[in-house]
Amino acid sequence: MSAEGVKRPIQIEEFKVAIRESSDEELQRVKNEIQNNIRHLEKSNKSLRAYINKIEGKASKDEVLDEIEEFDNIDSNDLDLFKDSLQENEIILKNNRERIDALEQEHIYRTSESNTTATATQSTTTQKHASTNVEPTSVYL
Repeated sequence: MSAEGVKRPIQIEEFKVAIRESSDEELQRVKNEIQNNIRHLEKSNKSLRAYINKIEGKASKDEVLDEIEEFDNIDSNDLDLFKDSLQENEIILKNNRERIDALEQEHIYRTSESNTTATATQSTTTQKHASTNVEPTSVYL
């Protein structure tokens, strides 16, 4: 389920089905990969917003633009490209956040299922001992 092996974007429902069959380690690796992707997209979006604000004359002094040498080469012809890129990134971010939610739900399901099984086993054992109504050191003849 590695990002390198995907040929087309996987739909969220397909993703939810696929993660059911993955190991806990694989789920954590995928989650880390997606979180890293989110961080990069958010950083990219911050730059894109700064570029858009500069072109539209809304740039503030504290924006990231001072650190970017390429900023002087940006002109108004780039505005549509930046806006489109920002919009596409937002869609990808939304999809990635849905995947993080799905991974967290799968984790909750797995941990609650194992807790339920452990609790049921303890309950059955307790009921066996409780149903005899005898001291554990009693001797039967």
